[in-house]
Amino acid sequence: MLFALLSVDARLLSANTAGPTTRKNPFLFPDEEALLELKMAPVPVAKPAAQKPKPKKKIVQKQYFETNAMIVSAILFSPPKSKAVIDGHIISEGDTFAGRKVIKINAESVIVEESGYKYIVRLARVGQ
Repeated sequence: MLFALLSVDARLLSANTAGPTTRKNPFLFPDEEALLELKMAPVPVAKPAAQKPKPKKKIVQKQYFETNAMIVSAILFSPPKSKAVIDGHIISEGDTFAGRKVIKINAESVIVEESGYKYIVRLARVGQ
């Protein structure tokens, strides 16, 4: 036990006689602080090889013509079995009526193809 006290006193004396220090942690002895700095030293990390930038995708907007020649009075939107009422005809996607093919039924519009042109017909609003 006496030896332990002497070794602690020797450590304290060596810490106090070292002169002015710039210690970071006053609760550690200098050798403990040096060990901690070695453990905390940054490890160099290899940077990944430069990657070629990915080509940007072109945004293609589908061109539809708006038309009021048809009236969509109701839409039951429940993909893939959505239904719509156009000019009194109950139709589904892929159906043909009056020479027009139904391409897609959306929540508030129907896309119809006639003579190679695609038209968007919006759901009729009450009071408009």
